[in-house]
Amino acid sequence: MSSLEERISKTALEYETNPKQQYSNSTEAGNQKFGVWYLTTHHDFRHRLLTLIQENGDHFVEYWPAQFVWGVGSEQKVSGDSEYIRTYEYKYGSFSSGYLCLSDKSIYMVAIAELGRKFAIIHNDFVSGMFKGIGGMMDQRRLLREDKTRTLPYDTIRSSDITRDDDLYRDMIQIRTAAETIRIYSHFSDTLEEMATGIKMGMSGKLARIWQAPTNGKNIDLQTSHDIPELLRMLAALRDAGILSREEFDDKSKKLLSRL
Repeated sequence: MSSLEERISKTALEYETNPKQQYSNSTEAGNQKFGVWYLTTHHDFRHRLLTLIQENGDHFVEYWPAQFVWGVGSEQKVSGDSEYIRTYEYKYGSFSSGYLCLSDKSIYMVAIAELGRKFAIIHNDFVSGMFKGIGGMMDQRRLLREDKTRTLPYDTIRSSDITRDDDLYRDMIQIRTAAETIRIYSHFSDTLEEMATGIKMGMSGKLARIWQAPTNGKNIDLQTSHDIPELLRMLAALRDAGILSREEFDDKSKKLLSRL
């Protein structure tokens, strides 16, 4: 397990043993330019999405401000008359801004219409369209004008990789399923790798295994089990594996014992 995978696992387990911790992800809320993005995201997660995740029987892992393009597609079309013929690249899809949330079972992609308008990842105004046309592009991608939460189970993902978007001059996570291609852009440049690693962990089953530890031939689920001794043994296994430090083990053990 890489150091980044260990950090994601430790954070997810910390949220599980100390639920109030998961409400603290409102970093940079005082930022003048993007503060509304962070606060809107935090409020939606705390008061709506977390409930949905729990109703689905999922374990929460982490969330980040993000932007999305769904249904990515393009095709070449020729236009003009006999004297002047030109080939244009038509681009298709829908886009918005909001946040990406990972659970142990699925990706939750949350589009918030207000944020999509205020922080549009693609600009299709008249001037932008004119310059794109000069460059040979006909941009048919459209802003999603409603709030929407899309759930993507890990087992439906065929591939997920960090790649470069040459149109937007940004790195992105490109996900391919049997039905479509999805692009995810991190708001914070230093969290893209963490997001991509979390998705890979979900696809490989590593996120699900955070909450499952073999104990006497059975699996213990932190969300439903009330067997504190079993949970303590699971924490000890994480400590022995080097995922938790001695101090972290002691702290989490005290929190579990306080439930007795």
